[in-house]
Amino acid sequence: MVLAGSVGCGGGPPLDTGDSGPPPDAGPVGPPIALDLGISYPPVSDERQRGFSAEHITDLHARIIRFEDQWSLRQADASAPFVWSGLDAKLDWVVAEDLSLMLTIGVSVPMWACDPAKVSPRTCVPSDLDQFRAYVTALLDHMIERYGRVPADRIQFGNEWLSDFWYPGTGDDFVLQANVVYDAVHAASPATTVVLGSLATSQIAVVAYCEGRVDRYWSSGDGTPPGVWHEAADREAVCGTEAAVAARTKVTTVFEQARYDAVDQHLYDDVEQWPAYLATLREVLIPAGRLPMDVIVSEFGGPNTWLEPDDEAYQAERLPLYVETLDAEGVTEALFFSLVERPDDSTGGPTFHNRSGLMRDEDLTAKPAYWVFRALGERQD
Repeated sequence: MVLAGSVGCGGGPPLDTGDSGPPPDAGPVGPPIALDLGISYPPVSDERQRGFSAEHITDLHARIIRFEDQWSLRQADASAPFVWSGLDAKLDWVVAEDLSLMLTIGVSVPMWACDPAKVSPRTCVPSDLDQFRAYVTALLDHMIERYGRVPADRIQFGNEWLSDFWYPGTGDDFVLQANVVYDAVHAASPATTVVLGSLATSQIAVVAYCEGRVDRYWSSGDGTPPGVWHEAADREAVCGTEAAVAARTKVTTVFEQARYDAVDQHLYDDVEQWPAYLATLREVLIPAGRLPMDVIVSEFGGPNTWLEPDDEAYQAERLPLYVETLDAEGVTEALFFSLVERPDDSTGGPTFHNRSGLMRDEDLTAKPAYWVFRALGERQD
C-alpha cells in the first residue's frame, strides 16, 4: 500500500473513482438495515494511516472497526517489561475519534514462550498458560490505568483458529487460552463483550457440507489456483478423512467448552450459501442452552479472484447482496475487509481476497464499491 507516501496526517486523497466524484447511481436505494456496518483492519500503523482511515470511516458511515494486538509485540523476554507504546497510539486514536472497537488478541506468541511441540509457520501455543495470563491481565490493567476503562466494546482471542496454520494447538489448548481471556475481561470490564475467535468461511462450509446442509463447497486446496470444489458425491470421502474428523473434534470442543458472549463468523465467496452456513453455526455448533446468541461477522467481502471476475463493477454489484443477506439472517454487526486492497498477503496465506477492498491500493482512490458501501451505511437504523 502506498499510503505512507501520499496522505497527510489530516486526511486522504480525493474521494473519487478517477473522475470528479461518486456516480449518480452510486448506491442502492432500499429499506433500513438493522445490522451495524464496520471496517475490519483499516490502516492504523502510524499517524498518517490513522488520519486517512478516520476520514474514510466517517465518510462511509462505518460504526465499528477491528484491529489486533499481539503478545509477541509487547514482551521481548520473560523478565522484560511490557511495551505498550505502539498499542497506545492506536487506542489514543480510537478514543479521540470516539470509535467502537473490536479488539482481537492475536495468537502470536514470543518465541521464548513457545511450546516447541506446538508450532506453525505463523505462531505457536505458549508453554506456560500463566505467562499468557500475565500478558492479558497486564493489557487490561494498562488500558484501565490509561483510559479509565477498556476502550474496546468487544474483545476476542484468535482468528480462524480451526486452521493449524493460525493455531497449531488442539481444541483443548484453544479453550484454555480463550477462557483466560474471557475470565480476565469479565473481571476487569464486565460491560465488554467477549467474542469467540472467528471461523473462516471454508471452516463453517465444511461443517455444513458434512452435515448435509449444502451439497458443495469451495476450499483453497493446496493453496494454488483455482482451489477445489467438493461436490455431494465426494461427501463420504471428504468427511471421513482423519483431518476432517480431527477438525470437527477441535471445533466441537471449542464451541462446547469455551466461554463467550457472542460468536464470530467470517463470510466470503458463495453468498448464496451464507444462510446455510449461519444456520449450521446456530443449530449445530453453538450449544442450544446458549441460544439466542449474537452472531458477528468481523470479516466479509469479495470477490474471490480464484473463482469470480476480478472486476470492480462486479464487486460493486455483489456488495448489496452481501449486506442484505447478513441483515436478513439476523447478523448484528458486519465488518467489511478491507478499506484498501491488499495485493500482497503479508500473512503468508493465499491471496484470493487480495482485491476485496473499497479503495485501490495503487493510488488510494475509491472504487465503485466504496460508494455502494457508503449508501448501505446510510441505510443503517
